[in-house]
Amino acid sequence: SFRVGAVGCWVNMLIGAFASVPKALQRFDIANEATAGFTTLSILSTVVVLSMGGGLAQVVIVRLVVSLFSLVVLLVISKHLLPSLSIFPHCTWSMFRKLLSFGGFNAVNQIAGKIILELDRFLLGSFLGPVAVTYFVVPSGLTSQAHGAISRSAEVLCPLSSGLLAQSDRSQLSGIYLRANKYAVVLAAAIYLPMMLLSYPILYFWIGNSTADRSWLTLSVLAFSLYVLSFSVVAYHLLNGMGKPSVNAASAAIGGFVNLILC
Repeated sequence: SFRVGAVGCWVNMLIGAFASVPKALQRFDIANEATAGFTTLSILSTVVVLSMGGGLAQVVIVRLVVSLFSLVVLLVISKHLLPSLSIFPHCTWSMFRKLLSFGGFNAVNQIAGKIILELDRFLLGSFLGPVAVTYFVVPSGLTSQAHGAISRSAEVLCPLSSGLLAQSDRSQLSGIYLRANKYAVVLAAAIYLPMMLLSYPILYFWIGNSTADRSWLTLSVLAFSLYVLSFSVVAYHLLNGMGKPSVNAASAAIGGFVNLILC
């Protein structure tokens, strides 16, 4: 399962490259339809495999097949939207330096983000054992999915801000930043406030009494922390669109380091 998953990780990197083409062209309708379709296919195939008596290895293999299919479809979509696109690697030295500069900072940001959001469960497993991880993963998974949804809703701001900056339209960019922040805060409040205030009944009806007794406070605290983190979602995508990933990388690196020490 681990080895097949490693191959799937490599395939998903390629998927990320081609999935970025419609987003960069501000065709989020196509990007979201494709993502929804692939996600639904992945979930349904997993359910089918498990209902037929399959185990972890079979699920990982089926998901790899779905990823390969997704890669081919996204490649065709990208080629249709951008006919000049070459599917074979080709890069000049000047372009490589630009990609390395932007991608390097983005990689630091992604790694630090994983430390902030994922490190807790690994340290819990090391210090307290797998049982503690079980009662942490349930609320952590719920709040992380909510944060991912809020972040994806603001993805459109990256190519939009890049286009406005290219036109030197900073006044409109400033207005979009303020309006988008208001929407993001309202959306985050609608999602996280129920988790904070109703954490016990949510876990009780979803998982059961045992998990609710042990995890309700964890859910409330995680929901509050990610609610605060959602204030930076709009700025994160705007900074990337403005070609300033170094600011995001520095912020995430500091946050990841502090989280590591405190955990």
